[in-house]
Amino acid sequence: MSGIYDLFDWDTSLSVDIDTVILSEWDGGASISVIVRNLGSETLEDWALAFETPGSLEFFWNAEINPSGTFAVATPDLDHEEIAPGEATSFGFNIALGPEGWQEPLFQFGKLLEAGEPTSPAPTPPADEETPPTDETDTPATSDQTGISQDVEISVLRSSSWDTGFSANVLLANPTTEAITISKITWVLPDGLSIGTTWNAEVTIEDGVATFVPHEGYLVIAAGEAVSFGFNAAHPSGEEINVDPLAYVPGEPSDPTPEEPDTAPSPDGPSQWDGTPPLNPIIGTQSIGPGYTFTGENGLVETAKAIQDSGSNILKIALDPTLYGMSSLYQWQPVDLLTKNEAFQEVLEMDFDHYFFWLERSGPWADNLGISPQEYEQEYTVTYNLARYLLETFQGTGKTFYIGNWETDWNLLEWNPTIEDVNDTRIDGLVDWINLRQDAIDQAKEDVGENGVSIFHYIEINRVDDARENDFERVANEVLPRINVDLVSYSAYDALLKEENVGNFGEVLARNLDYIASLMPEKDGLPFDKRVFIGEFGFYLKYVTPEQQYDLTLEVFKAALEWGTPFALIWQIYDTAANEGLYLIGPDGEPTATALLMEDYNTQITAWFETFRQDHGRPPTSEETRIQALTILNQFPSSSA
Repeated sequence: MSGIYDLFDWDTSLSVDIDTVILSEWDGGASISVIVRNLGSETLEDWALAFETPGSLEFFWNAEINPSGTFAVATPDLDHEEIAPGEATSFGFNIALGPEGWQEPLFQFGKLLEAGEPTSPAPTPPADEETPPTDETDTPATSDQTGISQDVEISVLRSSSWDTGFSANVLLANPTTEAITISKITWVLPDGLSIGTTWNAEVTIEDGVATFVPHEGYLVIAAGEAVSFGFNAAHPSGEEINVDPLAYVPGEPSDPTPEEPDTAPSPDGPSQWDGTPPLNPIIGTQSIGPGYTFTGENGLVETAKAIQDSGSNILKIALDPTLYGMSSLYQWQPVDLLTKNEAFQEVLEMDFDHYFFWLERSGPWADNLGISPQEYEQEYTVTYNLARYLLETFQGTGKTFYIGNWETDWNLLEWNPTIEDVNDTRIDGLVDWINLRQDAIDQAKEDVGENGVSIFHYIEINRVDDARENDFERVANEVLPRINVDLVSYSAYDALLKEENVGNFGEVLARNLDYIASLMPEKDGLPFDKRVFIGEFGFYLKYVTPEQQYDLTLEVFKAALEWGTPFALIWQIYDTAANEGLYLIGPDGEPTATALLMEDYNTQITAWFETFRQDHGRPPTSEETRIQALTILNQFPSSSA
């Protein structure tokens, strides 16, 4: 870690306040938000925060965190790197903890050094932390026989620039399923440019070519992972310099060859689509952050197969590899994720007809500053490119994709449910964010057309009772009337986990669903009788018995179908690492009674669908499917019957 330490002045006198908030806690871990407030009179940028970690970090957001042993350095992402006077920003992480729980560590704030400044002392790593080699005797030897790698993806990220130079990090990513060993990285230097300080690699310059040899620990890139090294460079002319390095691996020398285009998933899947609109079974489940596996496969693939084995053609997942035990490579690049990550590719090739995607890129509106033109363009482009990729790749498959997000109220309220009135600029930013995503999807559909594939956009809300009962400012009453979204997902815990509502879910859900629908502007051209669905619900097995969970779930499914939701998705196939008892298949590998109910239901509704098509020469309407689904569910007795 000494390389990244050396980039920052850790003795800075800039005035900042650091605080932490526990967002959630569970046995063995917690989700932590770190708030950095600028108490000075000048805008802070190019900063970092060093701290000793009381546990291993498992997931992070709004910053890149480089852990080493029990020490870590956090550097903010582009949306959070500037902190105006009197303002604050935040980043966060999930952390594994012992029985003592979260103990706030000491934080040390640093600012990126300007070119030519002496390096201030870095925070002292723990005694057992390894220090990267600093001289030639520590630099690992490389083979004389090398070849240019066609697999390693190279990104150059400038961390700072000045009149006569710049500082850059070179990210080497391995998108394959096998580890890759790096021999060297070369870069033909422009005239007049020189390399100064380096970190995580040694550099030699000969005949105008810089050759970087990574330090031990940075030579091998594990499957799906990435490593980085960096350097300071000087160029007296002050002109913009292009950095275009090549990565070499042990092997026979070779010349660069044109890169093959990304291989898209086969649109055929395991079976050809016959042109008939597929079944929507209405009830289904999802896989977000599974906390265990049984087969040795990646958690995303294993849980998708488990859902498929239940007979369902609905799959809801997050476009976030870190939630499935993979590295953060392509975390905010959804098209790259779906085309280069083999686990996501495999899932897209499965025979699901309805895919729900969490696209959690909600940072730009959450700073209470609104969305800048640059942020608007970035968010629009990401959403448009994803929609266009899906429309072009899955033509003629009959698949439908739903792009949305998770429980927007929590982000709107900054995870504080006691807030009654929300910052107006924060609300306006959220409205703009949802509308630009909807506009991007609509534009992609207009540009490409929907040829045997459909795509829709949804927003998820989760604090409906607050708005309906107390008139608190929430997404339902402050945002829905101002957006043109296709669908609304209701995460219905606020109503379903109230003890006084048990046994009366039909009335309770109808009341809230009617309230949500009444606040949505009308929108023509959508194939849904109603545009509100239940995107998440469940009953914790640490509070109810399996029999009670079965009865309560059956009641919700019936209530949802009675009202006419296009979907009702239970949380979820496997439990998360939080071990909350929200699962259909438990850590022991055994299906719950609810899982068996859904498996039986899927068998019956699928058989009915095929018979109906044969008998009538057409697929059933959504209303005919809803009536049959209710008929099937009414055959299941309660556990107490």
